[in-house]
Amino acid sequence: MKQKITPKQEKFCEEYLVDLNATQAAIRAGYSVKTANRIASRMLSKVDIQEKIHELQRLAREKAEITKEEILKELSLIIRSKVSDFDNSKNEIRDFSLLSKSKIQAIQTFNRMLGYDAPSDINLTLEQFPEPVLDALIERLMKK
Repeated sequence: MKQKITPKQEKFCEEYLVDLNATQAAIRAGYSVKTANRIASRMLSKVDIQEKIHELQRLAREKAEITKEEILKELSLIIRSKVSDFDNSKNEIRDFSLLSKSKIQAIQTFNRMLGYDAPSDINLTLEQFPEPVLDALIERLMKK
């Protein structure tokens, strides 16, 4: 049976999306600094918490209106760009490598925060399958 998460757990989920640091999210959600690391690890292992985080990421993606395709397009532009592609009207020397590294890092952070880098969810619970399917799976496993 699915359990409802507590307001404190919901706060943990919201805080987790800020910087993807589970320990800091636990502290900001009001858990003890002393035990935050263990609590964070335990929280991330709970299916209800994972589902809430995924839901919050989905909502953030909708609000940000940024798709995977847009991020891939931007990354591809960075990969193909040259220093001469950028206007340098002040005749300053620019370290293009720092610009692209910081932008790529920002895109990677964005991907993690919105859940775009997460693998497809392969976590299944037995309740998701009808009994005949479970019986067939068990029978197949028994034959091996």
